[in-house]
Amino acid sequence: MAKSSKLKKKMDAFEWVFYSIIILYVISLFVVLGFGFFNSFKDWYDFDLGNVLGMPREKYGGFTLQNYSFIITNFRVQVKPLGRPPRYVYIEEMLYNSVAFSIIVSLFSIATQVMVSYACAKYEFKLKGLIYMVAVIVMMVPIVGSLAAEMQFATELNLKNNFIGIAIMCCKYPGIYFLVFYASFKNISSTYMEAAEIDGAGHLKIFLQIMLPMVMSSISAVFVLQFIANFNNYQTPMLFAPERTTVAYGLFMYQSSVENGVHTTHKLAASIATAIPLMILFFIFRNKIMGNLTMGGIKG
Repeated sequence: MAKSSKLKKKMDAFEWVFYSIIILYVISLFVVLGFGFFNSFKDWYDFDLGNVLGMPREKYGGFTLQNYSFIITNFRVQVKPLGRPPRYVYIEEMLYNSVAFSIIVSLFSIATQVMVSYACAKYEFKLKGLIYMVAVIVMMVPIVGSLAAEMQFATELNLKNNFIGIAIMCCKYPGIYFLVFYASFKNISSTYMEAAEIDGAGHLKIFLQIMLPMVMSSISAVFVLQFIANFNNYQTPMLFAPERTTVAYGLFMYQSSVENGVHTTHKLAASIATAIPLMILFFIFRNKIMGNLTMGGIKG
């Protein structure tokens, strides 16, 4: 029995195909990342002469940091505020807007999902099944055609170019993280609630002081993931906050820039430079993210 338990299970055809596809997908991501990384260290003249896939050539300066020094002072986009003259937004302001946007929107959206998932997991009421079913259906069947209504809603209530207003519009509970929080709350014994009620604690006190701290590890992991997703989100700022340019939106505009002196190598350097903070953030919290979310999913 001891020997047989150590024998490795042979993979069937489906597993071979599945893992092969995953490996090829991962390789494709590294190829794209490597293309941008190495070309960001090339002189723009070397790239424009056709050296797209090769290493930087020594006769054109080899590996150089000129592209990165260029974007520090020249990575900018023009915004046209309504009723005011156009102005340029530089990388410092973009970073500030990105951090503010990511934190505010992440907090509002997570707060909504936590509260709804807690109610569905720990209380019995008539619409409980419907709320849960809507969360699952929205995940499987994307709802299209709502953008026009959202734009009109934001315009009528003066929520555009306001991160708080945008965060309020992002207070939607359906999504994968709703299921994560639901599983986390479901795994907590209701004995804690009953004991607190005997001691005279109300529903709000039980939620804030007893139940919420028990899932704080999952909340922190989801917050990091949401922060990264919102930091990379260029569509929402483009549509609802065009005057408060974020890094993602600024990079999207910079890629189509036709300003004199801006070359492809500069744009690649800007892409790599703006990705570095998120890579560092992910590597710092990678164990916390994967551990907490995996545990919550299995226990639920």
